[in-house]
Amino acid sequence: MKKLTLILSLIVNLTVFSQQTNMRADLLIPFNDKGSWGWCDTLGNIIIQPNFSSTGFFYKGRGHSNESWYATVYCKGAKNEFVFNEGLLIPKKYAQVKNITYLNETGKKNRALYVVQDKKARLGIYHTQSQNFALKCSYDSIYVPRWNAKRIYLKKENDEFFSEFNPALSTMKSTDIVEISNWTQYVRNSMDYLVLFKHTDGSWTRLKGDTHMVETFEKGEWEKDATIYLADVSSVPENNNVSDGSKPKEALPDKILYVKDFSRYPKIYKKYGFKKLIISRKNGRVGMATEKDSIVIPYNYDDIAFSDYNATYVKLIQDGKEGVKLIFSSYPIIEAKYDKIKNFDSPHNITVNDHWSFMVFKVQLGEQDGYVGENGVEYFQFKE
Repeated sequence: MKKLTLILSLIVNLTVFSQQTNMRADLLIPFNDKGSWGWCDTLGNIIIQPNFSSTGFFYKGRGHSNESWYATVYCKGAKNEFVFNEGLLIPKKYAQVKNITYLNETGKKNRALYVVQDKKARLGIYHTQSQNFALKCSYDSIYVPRWNAKRIYLKKENDEFFSEFNPALSTMKSTDIVEISNWTQYVRNSMDYLVLFKHTDGSWTRLKGDTHMVETFEKGEWEKDATIYLADVSSVPENNNVSDGSKPKEALPDKILYVKDFSRYPKIYKKYGFKKLIISRKNGRVGMATEKDSIVIPYNYDDIAFSDYNATYVKLIQDGKEGVKLIFSSYPIIEAKYDKIKNFDSPHNITVNDHWSFMVFKVQLGEQDGYVGENGVEYFQFKE
């Protein structure tokens, strides 16, 4: 029975791997299955099973190989990266803190090292190509100069001095550095930044970016900001262009609300037969028509608004809910049933071919997030 179970498991794994291999990673969309995230295709078919607390879209050229497709994922709140057809970049029980780009012995850039953190908040350095630790998680502070990773500085809680690690040679040596600090100075109305090392005798040095050499430095008028060891992981701010649902329900006078003029684009008139799109209110409801009174969007909504950055689609607002209509598309209206379209002005664009990009909108219902394609397919199964 154990042999049969193993064989069936291998067949399933090979089938999933085959499905992934025949797919383009950049065509996959994060899929929310009641709080567990994986990836699906544009029709909603799950390609990589939901096993993460969140997933992102796949991008090329970062991670441990320039040929890899990777996506940022979170495993129980811990940041990691998933490499298409390979799996997690960092072992699941560790959190990715920072990618280290350094020059190897031949002078080429190598992105295979990552600062990682274990569940006890101890730091180490993991080598993704060999899938081994260059330095095990036993450090409390690691400083990686962003422009010079030939020297990485590490310190344990009870250490008096920092140690210096060379990732290209995998060598470690002791130093007399007791503090690594961030300093700033205004130079000609602009802020200049510098990282300084304080030594046990009270002197200061800096690490030059061009020669990779440590040189003495007189701090003079420089002002200390804060001690820094690790770069903060900044979050991407979400778009807050949303309706508050406060528009009055009573019938308002008929009125032209907005006119989008496409007269400068003769190809649009030739292909779609209009030069202008007119958002107007009739009988208290808002819709959109061409200059020839051909209805593009029925007069069923409280409001309609073009994106500030893209004239190819509009937001539909009805009873405090939001939807989308793509103007130059045969796809149906994405009805106004979501609490918020979180990336309305900057939807994710999937380049299908030289003539077509497929838009994916991030939506929110209650406390749950998911994605909806321009084809109206919902890439989620929300909890009841």
